[in-house]
Amino acid sequence: MKKTVYILIVIALIVTLSYFFYDRSHRQAKAPAISDDQQGTQTVGDNSQSPVAADATASSTPIQSGTSDGTPSAPADYAPSKSTYDFGTETEISPDIQVWEVAYDGSGFVPDILDIRIGDIVIFQNQSSKAFRPVADNVAAYPAFDAGKSIGAGEKFQMQFLKAGAWGYHDQLNLAAKGTVNVTE
Repeated sequence: MKKTVYILIVIALIVTLSYFFYDRSHRQAKAPAISDDQQGTQTVGDNSQSPVAADATASSTPIQSGTSDGTPSAPADYAPSKSTYDFGTETEISPDIQVWEVAYDGSGFVPDILDIRIGDIVIFQNQSSKAFRPVADNVAAYPAFDAGKSIGAGEKFQMQFLKAGAWGYHDQLNLAAKGTVNVTE
């Protein structure tokens, strides 16, 4: 009788461990499918959540962080959904997706023209003391490209571009501040 109980315990342990290792080895990080009407990701946070360098100037090259082989990783608070304001959610993204930064300095965007590929993420970082609200020049053509609210000092707006095109944008609170994101396949 004791021998049977020990055998059942060992079998249960083997099945449990096998499931754990099988499940863990077969998980793959996949970017969720986003329909045409859900294209864009928006995130607002403070500087303590910032996934990019604390450099005062914007970068016109992708921000490479998190991996030893030089491939970009997702910002710490990337969350793929339309008009979502989230703090601290961590999600894996594809290695060919790059993360770019555009700084708002109170009078304009730096760089004001950015060339990226479909799927890349642009973080609009507010490095001024004034609030701003980035929005597409033609909101009807790309409704997801709208922060939806003012982005305060030190906060950010994050957008994943899933449509090809030349997307002009401006600051809804300072119409003189303009920029363009050129998205290619």
